[in-house]
Amino acid sequence: MAIRSLAVMAMAMALAAPASSQPQQLSDVDVANAQAVQAHVDAYRSGSLERFVATFAEDATVTVGDMVATGHAQIRAFYASNFESNEHSIQIVESGIVDGRVVITASYHFDNGMEGCCSRSEYEVRDGKIAHLWVTF
Repeated sequence: MAIRSLAVMAMAMALAAPASSQPQQLSDVDVANAQAVQAHVDAYRSGSLERFVATFAEDATVTVGDMVATGHAQIRAFYASNFESNEHSIQIVESGIVDGRVVITASYHFDNGMEGCCSRSEYEVRDGKIAHLWVTF
């Protein structure tokens, strides 16, 4: 159990530490928020839309440009095309915690060899679930 806890803590710190600076001193809340976002990223990578949607709070909002999806049904509909095929994967390029929010920059890798860079996602976490996600490209 202690080894698993250390692994989770190391993962959370790796997720939360900016790539270009000294590791941040993380509060327990920061660690818990980073773990929730890591679970979200893992769910996306799993290819399971339902697992991914379950990482959001029931009343969560996702904002991408002018588009806003609120609640599980709208979030599921918005992301459904991302899960129709497993032809892409994401790689976390940079991550950190800014003003209590977990922020990640991700690049996209496609089976045909194409790569797309980058999206910036800012997560507000509440009770272990994603409460609000802002995505910019």
